[in-house]
Amino acid sequence: MLFNKVSLLSALFGTATAIDWTSFQGAKGAPEFWTCDTSLLTLKFDYTPLGLGEYAAFYDHFCDYPPAVNALLLCAHEMAEDKSDKFMESVFKIQAEACDEHSSFHHPWTFYRDQYKNATANNVPLESVNTSLPV
Repeated sequence: MLFNKVSLLSALFGTATAIDWTSFQGAKGAPEFWTCDTSLLTLKFDYTPLGLGEYAAFYDHFCDYPPAVNALLLCAHEMAEDKSDKFMESVFKIQAEACDEHSSFHHPWTFYRDQYKNATANNVPLESVNTSLPV
């Protein structure tokens, strides 16, 4: 099931990501987080990174800009077999750690929990959107 979701995301975003599952043993949420992180790179966000670190140009939007943060967290949730709050908490903590290490931002994991709550409250499933109308 997870392979199909990865394939779908890769097809949608034109990327392919290989995951070494054995390296993620015990790191619940890491495969979903890093796969979504890589897959969403093709999206362009109207955001100027602060650029306070070596990798800030890559990470800043995924660490502080709500549309990018929300896209990443919704992606991780959709890919996961485990839909529990405990699982998502592990994703929030992985994101907080990655952002603390690589971005200009140092938010606690609860920031990402709150961003996720906002994203799920305002998320409209694709099948509910009338895509026959011009944009």
